[in-house]
Amino acid sequence: MIIMGINFFFEHTSVSIIKNGKLLFSAEEERFSGIKGGKRYSPFTVQFPYKSMYAALEYLNIKISDVDAIALSYDKWEHFKGMFSKRWSYYDDYYALRALFHTKRILSSDYEMFQYMSDRLTSYELQKIPILSFDHHLSHAASAYCYSGFDESLVFVADCCGEKSCTSLYIGTNKGLKKIVSFDIPDSLGIFYSVVTKHLGFNTFQDEFKVMGLASYGEDTYRKEFENIITFDARGHYKLNEKNMFNLKAFLGPARKKGEEITQRHKNIAKTLQSILEEILINLFTYYSNKTGLKKLCMAGGVSLNCVANGKIHDAGIFDKIFVQPASSDAGTSMGAAALAWHKYTGKTQVQFDNMYLGTEYSNDFIEKQIKSAKLNYNYVSDKELTKLIASKIAEGKVGGIFRGRMEAGPRALGNRSVIASPENSDMLERINHIKGREMFRPIAPIVKEERFDDFFVGEKNQYMLFTCTVKQDARDKIPAVTHVDYTSRVQTMTSKSNPFVYGILDEFEKLTEIPVIINTSLNFRGKPIVENPVEALGNFYSSGLDFLVIGNYFLEK
Repeated sequence: MIIMGINFFFEHTSVSIIKNGKLLFSAEEERFSGIKGGKRYSPFTVQFPYKSMYAALEYLNIKISDVDAIALSYDKWEHFKGMFSKRWSYYDDYYALRALFHTKRILSSDYEMFQYMSDRLTSYELQKIPILSFDHHLSHAASAYCYSGFDESLVFVADCCGEKSCTSLYIGTNKGLKKIVSFDIPDSLGIFYSVVTKHLGFNTFQDEFKVMGLASYGEDTYRKEFENIITFDARGHYKLNEKNMFNLKAFLGPARKKGEEITQRHKNIAKTLQSILEEILINLFTYYSNKTGLKKLCMAGGVSLNCVANGKIHDAGIFDKIFVQPASSDAGTSMGAAALAWHKYTGKTQVQFDNMYLGTEYSNDFIEKQIKSAKLNYNYVSDKELTKLIASKIAEGKVGGIFRGRMEAGPRALGNRSVIASPENSDMLERINHIKGREMFRPIAPIVKEERFDDFFVGEKNQYMLFTCTVKQDARDKIPAVTHVDYTSRVQTMTSKSNPFVYGILDEFEKLTEIPVIINTSLNFRGKPIVENPVEALGNFYSSGLDFLVIGNYFLEK
């Protein structure tokens, strides 16, 4: 059985494919379109992920006629019922509902369909395929629980909003997902964080992680002011004052304009915002863990990508195990919808997946053709010698890009579409931020051999960079470039099984430096998504300050 999950009503439009209970492909449209988020940043606006769908079908060598069901992470009837409650935009609501009632027409009528791949998707073929709709938050919940491997757990979802829900808690069992509490529009933790993000002069629905990083430089001094905007209790139950939330100037002072200097006031606002979010989540999880007796937690939704909060939740010791969906944004809902369809047809809740390397891949032959066509100088190097070469280059202080293997799903580069460097020199942070056009206050993340994690860090081991950890005091001078101002680091652990090639680089770098840690950040530049194809990788390399590029088995150096 082949099931295609699709998100095209919310941010981070995406396609995921499950075959016989295993997740085989997942990718965001942004990687193919070059548009960050895949569409404009507003819920319920329709942008179908054609390019990622074409890529999925081609990579797996299947036709649309092979697909047994299409699963959407959005339920028009739940949305329709929600329209009788308070909404933010009835305009977007109307167009979303209109699209839902004409899904098959949307799928089969786009001009690209006939121009590029008319044999893949036709109206006739679509008539045979059931199209299933699932609640947005339920899809988020399934994207976490159904891929966790847990038999039973508390499941948390928080984002801007779904059809109506903004924060939801479920109980996940082998029978499915049961909602136990919901906070609905306008009580949204995602909107709350995004509105303050805008007030601080950043872009909403994409720069929240910048505010998270900025918070480390501030003090929790705006509690009294924030009491006018959000209130919460020991259970984690919260209430937003919508009027005051959209009038932050009255309580937090004037908004920062883009490009203006970031002052201590801005840093303190960010810190207070982050602290309030952490406190609400810890209170919420403590209360419902005690109430349900559940000691395992699954997390999804944009709020769950707040790795600082995730680290605090882990450190609170509420749960024995925590699984954060690596693609927790709306991109992951295509995975969740596909899992819900799988459950509907088979009664099985858990979906198998090996890792998050779920996107496209390019052969050495294809890559070589692109390099030759650009008339570039290159060397072919075997895997074993390539890891040694890369390690020696970064040990010399050089910065390189890696484009190999399958593209990662989710917002984090995990070694296959990465910029790497040595963490030994504190100046490397500034250099990489300059290369990528990033703000200088933003931290960069490390990869560490999993078996050496405890020598450098304290916290949750995680191969997807979803938790901040504390850098041990005796390690801070060894890896200053990845030690944030508050002595934390967003760590990716690596084993020889999870990514043999990158692990090989770590191994060779350790032989040279006695440090099994390297810098890892995404191979993209300001305002653009992570690169998807060799041409983009080559263009980024020659238009940036990178010293070398590894693309497949080919080594290029300036």
